[in-house]
Amino acid sequence: MNKEQWAKGMQDILNNYLNQNYVGFDKELKVELDEYNYGEQSAVFIFKTQDWQVNERGFIHGGIIAAMLDTGLGTLAWFLAEGKEVVTTDLNISYIRPLKLGDTGAVKVYVVKNGRSLIRIRGELFSKNTGKALASASGAWMPINE
Repeated sequence: MNKEQWAKGMQDILNNYLNQNYVGFDKELKVELDEYNYGEQSAVFIFKTQDWQVNERGFIHGGIIAAMLDTGLGTLAWFLAEGKEVVTTDLNISYIRPLKLGDTGAVKVYVVKNGRSLIRIRGELFSKNTGKALASASGAWMPINE
């Protein structure tokens, strides 16, 4: 994939994939494409924190952080699969520090390997407000033919 195809595909993510009037969980996360870099083969997706995501200690629940990472990494996998549906086959997460309500989480994702049967992606969640690392993840997605 060349630089122009990458840029067009990322704009497709922004204009179509992330704005499909989803119902349910993905719609509630309100993910946005923030930036992308062809040279790095990376993209950044942002998530504004919301009241319903808070745990009993007042931080964003770990399951929501996992969902942010899964959505960010999975969106890049979907792009690499050229619009085929993809399913998460594994996702490994390391939590570093809490994400606070009122902060914006940014998930920077990188292509590790775009294979024939699995797409491997890694990423980091950091605070858009402070720049501090909050969590890291790596995983694999399998394109499926329907």
